[in-house]
Amino acid sequence: MKARILKYAMCLVGLSFGCSEQWLDVKKDQKLIVPSTIEDFQALLDNTTIFNMSDGYLGEVSSDDYFCQDDQLESATESQRRGYVWDKELVETYSNTNFNDWANNYQKIFYANVVLEGLNKMEAKKDVAAWRSCYGQALFWRSWGMFQLSQLFCIPYAPSGNSGVLGLPLPLEADINMLHERMGLDETYHQIKDDLTSSIDFLPPTSNVKTRPSALASFILLSRLCLITSEYAQALIYAESGLNINDRLLNYADLSSDEAYPFVTENLEVVLHTTMSYLPNGVLAEGRLRVDTVLYKMYNEADLRKDRFFKQIDDYHTFKGMYTGTLQFFAGLGMDELYLNFFEAALRVGKRDIIKKSLDYWLSSRYVEGYDLIWDNDGDILDFIMKERRKQLVFRGIRWFDIRRLNQNEGSEIILQRKIKGDLITLAANDPRYVFQIPTNVLSLNAKLIQNER
Repeated sequence: MKARILKYAMCLVGLSFGCSEQWLDVKKDQKLIVPSTIEDFQALLDNTTIFNMSDGYLGEVSSDDYFCQDDQLESATESQRRGYVWDKELVETYSNTNFNDWANNYQKIFYANVVLEGLNKMEAKKDVAAWRSCYGQALFWRSWGMFQLSQLFCIPYAPSGNSGVLGLPLPLEADINMLHERMGLDETYHQIKDDLTSSIDFLPPTSNVKTRPSALASFILLSRLCLITSEYAQALIYAESGLNINDRLLNYADLSSDEAYPFVTENLEVVLHTTMSYLPNGVLAEGRLRVDTVLYKMYNEADLRKDRFFKQIDDYHTFKGMYTGTLQFFAGLGMDELYLNFFEAALRVGKRDIIKKSLDYWLSSRYVEGYDLIWDNDGDILDFIMKERRKQLVFRGIRWFDIRRLNQNEGSEIILQRKIKGDLITLAANDPRYVFQIPTNVLSLNAKLIQNER
């Protein structure tokens, strides 16, 4: 029965992307079951292929944590090569398939809307724990999809103001016949935050099923969101709320650096398990990826991550520290990010003293025994935390979000560079290419949409 319910939802998603002939064929299948019970809606939310397996790839391909050697780059797909060098025509390659970051995230939003509408028709059961959990999960996933899209297809959020800046189309219903125009950027962020804060009232504090959202997951994403919008006091409140639920970290000294993948799937620090799409012929495949040499040198000999995150390959290093326990990159939410959000937010609002105990705990979990930090200067501590963020959250899709937000702060702009066959290619801070283009096949189906300007 679960498979038939999921098939029904996939038919609706197919129709929403213009696959009308497929829909007409599928409607003839009388075995399709329209979801109508709480169990049905939970089955939709438990479709990990839709919700948990296609996050953050475009941004990671374009980030600066790695490089590809010329011969390895030539054997990657055209789309991957173009993404690697920030090619202005990249949109033409990912527009040829419905499997891209735009489509994947709007599928999440569509599924979430189907569940929310269905549950709202069962209002009499809204006090049932399973109903509330489903409702909260759907709100979270809708916000998660919108968040991912906002960091890829919208201009970076400017703390000084976003008047007239385009955000996302924001479908808040499951009507596949409605065409949506782009809302303002402020409205987009408001909707993401509203869904997340609302989800907390319905979700359990933590989830034993780590592919399902929890209130803790919502607090982590809210703290990340508020760092992006420079609402540091709010980020601190959300981070502290999350730490009040759970404050445990892995001790990296307990992990073997000899293992092919030192971290097990859904380990202690994993709060929400999602992964990036893995392409064996992509630039992030293990055989092609080489860790940026400047980044690698940031890990000193006392840093336990150095030989648990990386392994040598030819004259360089590749990455093995996935929190998936496999070759797939982790793209979800973890306790390590929560701590780093907490540290940064506290320091940016001048509350250094409240992080001392937690930072000592962090150091004991990531460095050899006895490693200490000198607390002389607030600026130096913040610089240390930002370096810790870079080193800890590597290859999670987060670096792209961080570059975009740091580029909004004068003095912290980041310039990206690639060297291809001796030629240097540069991506300046706040270059228009930090915003990906809406797929052209989507624009052709919806005349209300406006493309990002280049």
